[in-house]
Amino acid sequence: MLVYEMKLEGEKVQYEKLDEAIRTERFVRNSIIKASIDGQVKSLH
Repeated sequence: MLVYEMKLEGEKVQYEKLDEAIRTERFVRNSIIKASIDGQVKSLH
């Protein structure tokens, strides 16, 4: 598992963009995991 840790000081718009990127990453990750469990993906490598 990869863990990224950072400290930020920014504007509200920047925090909103970061939140959007995190939500997108979680959606993609969860979609890949679900596809793997359902047998639609043969390898995650």
